[in-house]
This record gives sequence, C-alpha cells and structure tokens, in this order.
Amino acid sequence: MKTGIISKPQAWLVRSSLCLAISVTMLLSQANAATLTDLNSSASIDPSTQAGMYNWVIDGQDILAQQAFWFRTAGQEFSISTISAPVNSSLGANHLKSIYANASFSLSVEYLLTGGTPLSGLASLNESIAIHNTTTLPLAFHFFQYSDFDLGPGGDFVQLGTNIFGKFNLANQVNSASFNFAESVSTPGADHGQVGFFPGLLNSLNDGAPTTLSDLAGPIGPGDATWAFQWDVILSPAGQSGDTYLISKLKHVELVPEPSSIALGLMGLAGINWIRRRRS
Repeated sequence: MKTGIISKPQAWLVRSSLCLAISVTMLLSQANAATLTDLNSSASIDPSTQAGMYNWVIDGQDILAQQAFWFRTAGQEFSISTISAPVNSSLGANHLKSIYANASFSLSVEYLLTGGTPLSGLASLNESIAIHNTTTLPLAFHFFQYSDFDLGPGGDFVQLGTNIFGKFNLANQVNSASFNFAESVSTPGADHGQVGFFPGLLNSLNDGAPTTLSDLAGPIGPGDATWAFQWDVILSPAGQSGDTYLISKLKHVELVPEPSSIALGLMGLAGINWIRRRRS
C-alpha cells in the first residue's frame, strides 16, 4: 500500500470517525445549553461557552445577541466558561443554576425567567451571581458583565446610571419601534461601566490584556449599542466574613407604546383638564 493513500475500508473508517466526532460534539453542546420558558418568553443559555445567554424571545421577537460574564484574578480577563465545566441544575422550566469551580474560587450564576401574558410584550429575568474564595489568602477578583441587546430595527439607544454612591446600578436601552429595556442592579452597584458600539467592548474583554471600563455612561445611539459593568472586590480568605460576594440584578422588558396610544393618552389628559376647567 502506498504511503498517503487511504484504502476504501480506511476511508469508510475515517468518515465514520468524523461523523461520530461531530455527533458527539453536537450532543455535548446541546447537553450544556438550556432553554428557559415561561408564558410569552424563552431564553437560551450556553453556560459552557462565552456565548452565555444568546437569545431572549418575547412574543416571537428575539431581542438579545449575547449576554455573558468574564473574570480576572491576574493578567487578562477570561470567560467564566474557562473556570471549569459548568455543573448545571434545572430548578424548573424557567429556572437554571450553573456552578463553576477551580482550586481558588467557585462561581455560580442563577437565572429566573418570568414571562408575561401572550402579546403583552412584557418579560423579566432575575440573575444572581455568587463568587466564593476557597483559598486561605485574600483574593482580588474582577467580574464583568457584557450585554449586546438588539431590541429592534434601526438600532438602539443606551445609557447607564449610577446610585447615590456613584456605583453603576442601571442600564436603559430603548428602540422607538419596539421595546424598552432596563437592567437594575439591586446589590451591589458596579464599580465601573461603559457603553460602546459593537464590537469594541467585546474585543476589549478578549484581547489578552487587562481591562478597566472607562465609566463612559452615554447616551449613545442609534446603532448596535452594547454596554458592560465591572465589579472589583477583594474576597477574604475562606471561612472568614467577606469570603463570598453576591450580585443581584433584574432585567425588565416592555413594549414601547404606539404613537396612537400616546396620542390617545394625551387627548384623554387634555379632555380631563378641559372638564376640570369647565367645572371650576
């Protein structure tokens, strides 16, 4: 047999092996992905890659390209999917918890989807993140959330907000033809935030160099607007107070009122004021 030439039986074996490898890869990917559903809403999440949550469908319209998390303990940022293979727990059709762990820390992300009545355009998503130091030394930890929502045609506007302590605790994104989106950080506010057009922020998290968000709050738009939050914390050694850091957030989506609805509302208010003036 000549070197480099594959016989028919060998060729069949190679093709079979390739098909098997592809099938196994697809099955593993599907096994790690999850779709949450509730009433008029569904959300698809792949905890095993930096795709993260890669769609959120409300009344048949997908409003999300990507929401995912990165971390840094030294040097550059990494997707949380690089910490370890996730241990995923389905806590219901609309509820998922993913846990990652290595020799230094564990990190969990929990999603709870709440849909609205069909055609209401309403939906919300609670997210809870827990970061736990498992070493005997303090651990400097930087946690990033990247969000790329596409609410509708023509591009979106986005702006970040801060609380009375100067911490980033709000992201507002709107598309005048479709949806209003708001994310509120219950506890604690992020130390840094930044808005930008795709793919600038995503590239900065994947460029192999440490990133500190610029605190550019916007507004920016219209366009393919993205935004990110950054939390910086020093975790106490395991077993001591402060060895765990908790982040709690809520996303809420609603339809933008149609111009006719706004006009009717304004006409109604004008009518009420006219009646009041007539009676006075």
